[in-house]
Amino acid sequence: MPLTSSLRTTTQELGQRLAEQRARSQLAAPRSPASPSSNVNQNYGSAPPLTPATPGRHQNNEDAFSNSPTTTLGRRRRSNAIGKWTPSTKMKLREYGDELANEEGLNDEHRELVITSSGLPTHKLLIQFMAFQLGQYQVQTDDGFAQYLKSPTFRENVTDSLRSMLLSPNLSSYKNGFLERALRHIHLNPRQYKFNVRYEPQITSQAFASTISTNLTHARAQIKKKLADGWEKKTDIHVLTKSLTFKGTHEIEEGALARIAWIQLHSIDFNEEVLEGKKKAVDFWDHIDQKLADLREEYKNEPEADRRAIISVHFTECLNIHQTNCRPLKKFKGASQSNIPAWQKALSRAIDAMESYTQEELAGEDDDFDEETSTL
Repeated sequence: MPLTSSLRTTTQELGQRLAEQRARSQLAAPRSPASPSSNVNQNYGSAPPLTPATPGRHQNNEDAFSNSPTTTLGRRRRSNAIGKWTPSTKMKLREYGDELANEEGLNDEHRELVITSSGLPTHKLLIQFMAFQLGQYQVQTDDGFAQYLKSPTFRENVTDSLRSMLLSPNLSSYKNGFLERALRHIHLNPRQYKFNVRYEPQITSQAFASTISTNLTHARAQIKKKLADGWEKKTDIHVLTKSLTFKGTHEIEEGALARIAWIQLHSIDFNEEVLEGKKKAVDFWDHIDQKLADLREEYKNEPEADRRAIISVHFTECLNIHQTNCRPLKKFKGASQSNIPAWQKALSRAIDAMESYTQEELAGEDDDFDEETSTL
């Protein structure tokens, strides 16, 4: 028998015997459930399967980064295309970023941002992305809030409600401290003003305080002008007060008529002092607030109920004087509680709450924007 044939036969016999011994050992050994590690051991040394790249945009450069590293025996085997974080790898990523920037038509600033970001570690890139997204959301929120402050919805639910408060007979001031009280009440009760839920966090912003201050300043200027025109035209107190309302359903109470008459008579004296150079026109509402403070100071030692009754007499006397000088076309009786709409009753409760705020509670509210700039 040739030597090669003899060696081949011997090799085959040895292989057959080894196979039989391996089979007997596997039958004798206890069986255990298959685990992922067994599969890994069986595949150890084999090349990882290649996942074909999805056809589409950027396929040329994307192929180098499409395959995820394969896990073998707990260690990550990096794709040869990625390799280590070498200058060559960085260059490939920059070229890929530049290609994307070209296809998306990015400007130079955004192109540079993409290329620079291509060299960032994953965690830094994620942080940068989150900051960018939040920044975009903030810009959109600020722009949306600015539009909301100019919307008819805001004017109806917030601005007109606050302007209507200026016609209440229960205010202790019209300018000094009123903005602070109004802001605090809105902060505490945004739903009462049907404030847009999305923008509630913006209530404490300077933009919001500035808008409220500007709207109140314009409202006071409008009231002041109509008071001057009404006296010149001898407009009766009911018609005059009705013209001052900011909502068509606003019902006029007797106390409101008396308070408006009191303000108008004081405005006549004030305007004379302005002509004489003793006062400045922009100080009108400060003058009115001081007159109210003087009344409270004069009767500060009286019990609360008596003090209110005595002060109301001053307003009623002014109403009688006004009706004598500007005779109404027909007799008018103030609205009863049954005729007052629900929104106006809610407004009265809001004013009561605002008047109860202490100086400590108002310390956090900002009135830096409450400046009278109108000379009307």
